[in-house]
Amino acid sequence: MRPPSPHSPRGMALLMAMLVIVLITLLVAGAISFTGTERAAAQLQTSEDAMSACTQAARNLFIARLRVLLGNAERIKFDQLLNDDGRRVYSGHYDKVDVLSATWVNPNSMGQSRSGAIDMSNKVGTAALVAGYYRVTAVCEERANGPKREVEFVVRVGL
Repeated sequence: MRPPSPHSPRGMALLMAMLVIVLITLLVAGAISFTGTERAAAQLQTSEDAMSACTQAARNLFIARLRVLLGNAERIKFDQLLNDDGRRVYSGHYDKVDVLSATWVNPNSMGQSRSGAIDMSNKVGTAALVAGYYRVTAVCEERANGPKREVEFVVRVGL
């Protein structure tokens, strides 16, 4: 029998096992960090989708209540419950509920190049007076006494 040499490879398996455990731990930590990032991105996407849906609902409500022959574009108000969860869209601003939702916008500020002369020979009633651009302001409430978002957009009425 030979005596053991001073440089025997007995501790190498333990060192390799420790190295593998450290690498697996780093991979798990990276996966957890990536999952948190993806979750935040999903929450942001959900918030953007809710804002887009609110804007579309406000636009649809405005157009549904528009009566072209009556010329009521600047007098439209709405307060609509969208679903059973309490999601609601209403005209106005955060602090003022009872305001008009639409205001007329000068066509020149929207880039319209025509002078504004209108041929009345083929129009019925005062329809020509309603045609134009309107800035609509609405507030979306996610639930009763929940977070609110104010949206503002421009709608073109008429040809």
